[in-house]
Amino acid sequence: ADGELMIALTFNPNEAANEIAARRQADTVYAWQMAGGAIGNTDSVEFLFTPKETKPNDWHLKATTLDKNLLKFTNEHGTGGKSVMYEFEGFDPKSVKQAGFTYKHGKSGVSVKATGDLPLSRFNLWAISTTACPEPFHQLNIEPGKKATWSWKYDFSVSDK
Repeated sequence: ADGELMIALTFNPNEAANEIAARRQADTVYAWQMAGGAIGNTDSVEFLFTPKETKPNDWHLKATTLDKNLLKFTNEHGTGGKSVMYEFEGFDPKSVKQAGFTYKHGKSGVSVKATGDLPLSRFNLWAISTTACPEPFHQLNIEPGKKATWSWKYDFSVSDK
């Protein structure tokens, strides 16, 4: 009751419940999800680079379309409980300018733009009918006794759909 507001972003719909059960969060924690479900055929992920799949398969071609730097989910996405797992390349591992993405939820008009302050070393995307998990990775070489810091910035916005 100190008037403090904490906001956390997770791509795991069960994380709040898990944290409460483990007593790392108070039972007053509120989990919010996008109206109309998490993923639909109006959702997309826009990359700051032109992604190329390292392991394309036929299911990916049904579940999503990839045009330049924009991945869109289709009506087939998530049918039968199937998930998709992409491993992308195509980014410059020396460019900080390519460390980011924007996830757009078409039904609600909500967007999350994420930008990092280190170059990417890998970028995966896992999704199922209720959840999309963009997974950017950085490679860090930290000497014993030393430390490293990095950050990700998340900008939330709502459009007129």
